[in-house]
Amino acid sequence: MTRIFLLTWQEAVEAGPGEAGGKGWNLGRLDRYGFNVPAGGVLSASAYRSFLQDNDLLEKIGAFASVTAEEVIDLKAAKALEELRAAILKGHLPESAEQELEAFLRNNSLGKVAVAVRSSATAEDSKEASFAGIHSSFLNVIGYERIIEAILGCYASLWTPQALAYRRKMGFSDEEVAAAVVIMQMVPSVSAGVAFSCDPKTGRQDVITVSANFGLGESVVSGSVEPDEYCINIHVYPPKVLERRVGTKSVVVTPQEGGGTVTRELNSEEGTKAVLTDVELVELANLVYRIFYALGDGFQHQDVEWSFDGKRFVVLQARPVTKLPTYTFTPVAHLPVIWSNANLKDAVPFVQSTLGWSALRNSLNIIASIMITASGYKIPEGMILTYLYKGRPYFNLTAMQWGFYDSIGMLPSELNETMGGHQPEIPIPDPYP
Repeated sequence: MTRIFLLTWQEAVEAGPGEAGGKGWNLGRLDRYGFNVPAGGVLSASAYRSFLQDNDLLEKIGAFASVTAEEVIDLKAAKALEELRAAILKGHLPESAEQELEAFLRNNSLGKVAVAVRSSATAEDSKEASFAGIHSSFLNVIGYERIIEAILGCYASLWTPQALAYRRKMGFSDEEVAAAVVIMQMVPSVSAGVAFSCDPKTGRQDVITVSANFGLGESVVSGSVEPDEYCINIHVYPPKVLERRVGTKSVVVTPQEGGGTVTRELNSEEGTKAVLTDVELVELANLVYRIFYALGDGFQHQDVEWSFDGKRFVVLQARPVTKLPTYTFTPVAHLPVIWSNANLKDAVPFVQSTLGWSALRNSLNIIASIMITASGYKIPEGMILTYLYKGRPYFNLTAMQWGFYDSIGMLPSELNETMGGHQPEIPIPDPYP
């Protein structure tokens, strides 16, 4: 049987986010790069579009084209959305999609084991929009019929007031956001959570930040628990745990026998135990940093959902960090960053290998800041002045110009001259009041 709607991880990469959705495409890329991802695949966005047509839902959906973000909470619009979701849940997948799904589950030994069924909308988990928490996912789903129900639940979640309002806010039309669905084997999680290849709160980019709890990661992702919080410096070797805050974890989410999940309360002794050891944190930090370079090219930071089975880490999803504060000198935090390869294009003329850049990165950052710090001037801890973009290093000239000016009085024009000239200049206070 020729498959049309079911994509393997490899096929998800080739199909792209327009068919596999952001989550499915990223999982496919992670699998291609050799990361440990669960067995599974993607029911494509084409299956969703065929589903809408086969169940005569296109006209109902078209009626929402003129509904604004503010109008979704109106009683009339909310009721119409509820009716649409009910119609989706009563619908049927295209016959060919059902046949492909059944064969895919059987051939990949997923028909009788617990799987996660997760929304992977075509604009989801992209550089422009994350849709985090907007669309539904279903955990510990067992059996073909339950998987079908979960898929329809994912489809219906595109038509909640929250989902419609988010699309309007982000400027996506309803036609642009179609529902692909990831289906992958559940991981027997001892612990789980999320990790960032940066600090999303401060914008600091030399650290890995981790949130963790025992059991499934649902308690962390949903915000229903105060998780452990860890911060690891990734720019030293070996990586060093800088901070660890053990949360007062009140509950744990675990798979329920027969399907679904159950939330169990933790006693004070259980809840105050650290979820991860320093050795495990260093392993996780290295994993997340590899993902940062594999999917983000060393420039676009990544938000990673992970699980730990007691022996090794499994990657459940990765997506770009869509908004990151600028971590720099306060007086220039509002200015756009000027990226410059002046001087660097002669000193470091070639595309950097991963090994070469890992050895060179810290040295370049020291060279860029040594004259500033030698004067006794303090720069923000962990601030990075050199970045890699498409394999080539660049200076953060905005930060450098301010640092040299504020520390030793060197004007931006003078710094530019030492670097080869012809660079933009930041505005500075009049040096001669």
